[in-house]
Parts: sequence; C-alpha cells; structure tokens
Amino acid sequence: MAVVRCIDNILHKIFDYSKKSAPSSNIKRLKLLQKNLESNYIVMEKHFSEWENILITFNDLYFKMRSDGIIVDYYPKKKIDNYYIKPKDFILKKMQDILPEDASKKVQCAIDKIVKDGEESVVIKYSLMVGEVEKCFIAKMGSYNGSFLVMMVGIVEDYEI
Repeated sequence: MAVVRCIDNILHKIFDYSKKSAPSSNIKRLKLLQKNLESNYIVMEKHFSEWENILITFNDLYFKMRSDGIIVDYYPKKKIDNYYIKPKDFILKKMQDILPEDASKKVQCAIDKIVKDGEESVVIKYSLMVGEVEKCFIAKMGSYNGSFLVMMVGIVEDYEI
C-alpha cells in the first residue's frame, strides 16, 4: 500500500499544480489515471504477497541470476545469521565462482541444460560447509522472463548426495 500512497501524494501535487495552470479536462484525466493506478497497484500488491508466501512456504532461499550465473538478487525465507558466504560477497558474482567445485559443477550443468538445451527446470542436490557444519541443499532452477534464471533453494536435513 505504500506504493499507492506514494502515487497518491505525487498525483495530489500534480492536481494542485494543474488547478492553477490546466483546464478541467486535464484534471478529470489525471483523476481517472489516479484511480486506474491505485486499482492496478492494489492488484499487484496482492499478487506480490501471494508469491512472497509461496517463496516462504516452499524455499529457504531464492536467487535471481543472469543466464551466465551472475547473482543479481536473492530473497531469504528468514533472517539468516550464518550464511555460507555473506550477501555482500555474492551479489553480482557468478554462482559457480562462489561455490565449492562439486556444487559449482552441478550449478553450471543446470545452467547449461536450461540455457543451451532449453530444459524448463533442473533439480540439483549439493552440500556446503557452513561454519563447522555440513548443510545439504536441494535446488530447483528454471528460466524466468527469457533472460534470467531463478534458483529456489531448500535446506534438507537428511538425504544422500
């Protein structure tokens, strides 16, 4: 709703200016624009909330990457105190460059299957040492919007790699 309030504030400023310098037909158009924007943003926020709940329910981490594996965004399920690598050290770096060799090869293979072979999605399993503890992960990677990849990662307590 913050976006709607922001737009509303901007449009109020435009209206105030328009009243001084614009014909009433422009004011009517601006009010219609305001109403359309508000309804579109309400719908958009509802959909965002749905997707956010899906991410939280089914995954521990979400990564958005370019097709070459460079991480452009991530979304953790909850505040994570003990990352494998801190976010400031992995944003805008290749996923393949920050992971150990075995996990890196699996990620690169998944990227190749999606980008080069056109597969819709690929599931990979890997483990990482996080502090003194080995953590196991399962990730599903897929194409997003033609030019990005998404990787949904879940921490798994018991499986064999």
